[in-house]
Amino acid sequence: MELTTVFAGFLSGLFTYAITKLYVDPILKFNNVRYQIDSTLHYYENCKFLISEQIVENDALREEGNNRVLEGKKELRKLVGQLRASYRATCRLYKGWLEIREIDPLKASNMLLQFSNTLEPRGINYESEIKKILKIENP
Repeated sequence: MELTTVFAGFLSGLFTYAITKLYVDPILKFNNVRYQIDSTLHYYENCKFLISEQIVENDALREEGNNRVLEGKKELRKLVGQLRASYRATCRLYKGWLEIREIDPLKASNMLLQFSNTLEPRGINYESEIKKILKIENP
């Protein structure tokens, strides 16, 4: 009797561990990357504000803002890879849920890549489009 209880506890623990590692962890990683993208986009917007001609007339501050923009673009490129990898690691059920919610991580990653490769984006507000695609709401 005791041995079967121990064995049943072991199997339930093994099952819980497998579910967590195979399903829950990739979903958490994916959502973490989404919010990292949000914070990086906010950081990038603040840096663009710093270097705008109307706000800063100090060349040293403008240069620092330009350096921060370049760092932000590098960070966005890293996040593109992380977004794609974390999306591909999620289970089909969650991918279906994302499709129902109309969240398209691959389209967002393509837009992020385009955004990080342009110096002066014209015509498209990449930040808001990416947030719409990933359903990242602003409070």
